[in-house]
Amino acid sequence: MKISLFILIAGLAAPVMLFAAEPSNGSNTHEPTKSAPVFDAAGKRIVLGSKVLQIFPSGYLSFLYSGREISKIFFYGSTPYSSWMTNQKKDISVPCKYGRWLGVDSFETDEEGKSFTVKGKIPYHKKSDNELLGDYRFAVKLLESGKVSIRLEMTRPAGRSKEGGMNIMWVTPGAVKYLVNGKENVFPTDKRKQNQHWRPKTVQVVTGKASDAFSLSPKSAMTFFARQGNLLALTPLPDKKNPDRCVIEVELDAGK
Repeated sequence: MKISLFILIAGLAAPVMLFAAEPSNGSNTHEPTKSAPVFDAAGKRIVLGSKVLQIFPSGYLSFLYSGREISKIFFYGSTPYSSWMTNQKKDISVPCKYGRWLGVDSFETDEEGKSFTVKGKIPYHKKSDNELLGDYRFAVKLLESGKVSIRLEMTRPAGRSKEGGMNIMWVTPGAVKYLVNGKENVFPTDKRKQNQHWRPKTVQVVTGKASDAFSLSPKSAMTFFARQGNLLALTPLPDKKNPDRCVIEVELDAGK
């Protein structure tokens, strides 16, 4: 009986000793880890750790943290047809003719290239005149760096290079301040005022929740206007080489 009891105890002790001796690689710590970004073609979204950039068929973007919206991103055009035509209507059937909203000709997903692209028309005629249309192209692409490229390009009708244009509007309700090239700024509270930042290199948005913070890096010539309501308006500067075209391109760093 003594021998059997010894064998039984030894048999039970062995796995316990092995478990106790297993080296630690730090994976049992409570430090948060950031997973690799995921391009979700079916879900029409880019997953950036705990954050998600959701794109709708109109090109409207919703930037979320754990299902809670941090920012809403949309664009608008201003032409002789109307001074305010947006893509804020999320639920549309593609194709969608312009009118109160911007027209959408197509919504394309490139899984291999990790991008979503919206193409559409913007009317340039007055409502009583013959139809005259410009084109726009909006692309959202996951980059190898883990950042996201957001690019809006518009081509005006020939001979109308000095008329109209398009802007990206980026609204972050929880923002408390923002930094331009490292310099701290606050959003205006008076709707009649705005802060202008000419050709910024970096823009960091600081929010009440540290988890919601993010930064933008302009990749085309533009001006940022900060306005009431924690709104950043991204406005393209003229392209002297191609005056019929205007481009807004930024890279989003979602942070942790």
